[in-house]
Amino acid sequence: PSREVFYLPMHAVRKEQSTTTKIRAVFDASAKSSTGISLNDTLLVGPTVHSSLLDVLLKFRIHCVALTTDVSKMYRAVNLAMSDRDLHRFLWSNSVTDTLVDYRMTHVTFGVSASSFAANMAVQQNALDLAIEYPQAAKIVAESFYVDDGLIGADSEQESIELQKQLQSLFLRGFLLRKWNSSEPNVLKHLPPDLKDSQSNQMLPQSGEYSRTLGVEWNANMDHFRLTIAKSTPLIDDNLTKRALVSNIAKMYDVFGWFSPSTIKAKILWRSELHLLSEEHIPRCYFDRESHVITTELHGFCDASELAYAAVVYLRLTTTIDTQVSLVIAKTKVSPTKRLTIPCLELCGASLLAQLLHHVGKVLNVPISQTYAWTDSTIVLNWLDGSPKRFRTCGWGIEFPQLWSFSLRTDGIT
Repeated sequence: PSREVFYLPMHAVRKEQSTTTKIRAVFDASAKSSTGISLNDTLLVGPTVHSSLLDVLLKFRIHCVALTTDVSKMYRAVNLAMSDRDLHRFLWSNSVTDTLVDYRMTHVTFGVSASSFAANMAVQQNALDLAIEYPQAAKIVAESFYVDDGLIGADSEQESIELQKQLQSLFLRGFLLRKWNSSEPNVLKHLPPDLKDSQSNQMLPQSGEYSRTLGVEWNANMDHFRLTIAKSTPLIDDNLTKRALVSNIAKMYDVFGWFSPSTIKAKILWRSELHLLSEEHIPRCYFDRESHVITTELHGFCDASELAYAAVVYLRLTTTIDTQVSLVIAKTKVSPTKRLTIPCLELCGASLLAQLLHHVGKVLNVPISQTYAWTDSTIVLNWLDGSPKRFRTCGWGIEFPQLWSFSLRTDGIT
């Protein structure tokens, strides 16, 4: 009987930042065949089965001792069903003079739209299957893995070592964890060199080495983050255009919004400080490792101007020694082109803050004793105290019912 067959075109992609495979073969399953239909046209991509990138990073900062790891060749560890292999054919020869040979893929392939779901589902199902045997590791896979990257940790070196061993055992049932790195060198001492990140073997005090952790630059030795700015992109030049500015902004990766006060100015055509941002460092852990936390509070602030509005969330920790405050996340938005009044923009900022506080409180797996939302707008406070029936939907298409569960206050704000 006749079988459906599809041949995958391919091309090489070079990634200099990779510490393992710098050149990869990428297959184009979106290329149309002679029928005018591609393989991706016939596939369902499937739902997202892993945690969001932001949630994984937020949880990563809770731990006193940080651990990062990578699922080695995750796609290649997942088998294709025999019935699907003829749809993953490709041609190959070792040199231009050799005859082309017809091959079939036997594993999940990059470039195929359904591959991401298949590979991630295999990782999650493996953790579910072994949840009774490795309960802690299975929970970590569900909450702290983003695709093939694991950002995990514990409260002590010993707990981190035990967690690493449990995860390694769980993944050995079909996968392999490698590129291990940690903020504490002792955690990695029992691992063979081939399972460690290349930079983890160079644990020098005050080392300037940074590694990419879900797009965020992290220095494991000093245990802090910095803003990612493309080094090949000049941020200051004499021929500034709006297109160049937008391109530069897009190349700065600030998922937490830590540098929003500067980047929001760039978004409204100002950028003289941007080249200085990579010199700023953010501690990874929310609190000092030696401290014993007694109470935890979330404090959020919002504000607005004619040009933009913003919200920021801090974690306030009362410890046995002192009180510590840590920046968690911030978000800014340029004011809409349709002119709004300042009070309406202040209300937009309050809505943005309410969403951030709700999300952070839900993601952080720590008991929050109190949550405070702060604004310096008495008009917004009066609006929030009033009945929702008095107000119409904002002209910009925003509704604010979620704010009424928060007590926005102006105590001490100037």
